[in-house]
Amino acid sequence: MRARAFGIATSEQGASSRNPSARMHEKIPNMRNVIAESVQSTTSDWQMSEPEEELYTYLLNISRVRASVLSFLSGFTFTVISIFLNQLPDPTSGLSQTTLFLLTLLFEFFLFLSAWQMTILISCAPARIVSTAYGQVFRREVATFSLLMFLGLSLLGMSVMLMFLLWNLLYLALASSVVWILFIVAAYSIIRTSIKRTRARINTETD
Repeated sequence: MRARAFGIATSEQGASSRNPSARMHEKIPNMRNVIAESVQSTTSDWQMSEPEEELYTYLLNISRVRASVLSFLSGFTFTVISIFLNQLPDPTSGLSQTTLFLLTLLFEFFLFLSAWQMTILISCAPARIVSTAYGQVFRREVATFSLLMFLGLSLLGMSVMLMFLLWNLLYLALASSVVWILFIVAAYSIIRTSIKRTRARINTETD
């Protein structure tokens, strides 16, 4: 009986060794369990508490409203400046240049608020999400996008000065450039301070 049982066991082992697909079918459930556990752990890292979720939902909603309003005001002001340059009988007069300078000041102020709004939304990200592996990738992507967005807004503000130069409004272009440089410096200082505070908050909450 023992010899017969040993022969049966040996034959089963030989059959399983000759059939690799059987061993693959045995490993598939284990692989599925490992993948499910990793996905569950990753999902738990991304879960927010109820106050965090309410705050982030509020920030997203108010950011959409602010972005829409600022985009409309910036586009409207830029359009008015372009129309005034083409329709004013004498753009070189003192009254015309004062009007164009005030409109340019409004346009640059709206661009400044757009950059500030983007910084506010990024700095309020929950630390528990940002500190994960996926959060690190997200932070790098957001940092790259924010840098390109800041450069785009800066060049957009400079486009008005180029329009003034095309009409030989040198003093108006110079005054607008000085004001725009001040706005850029202020936006850069606000963004840098916000990034430092966000990093300090994330390091404090994750330690």
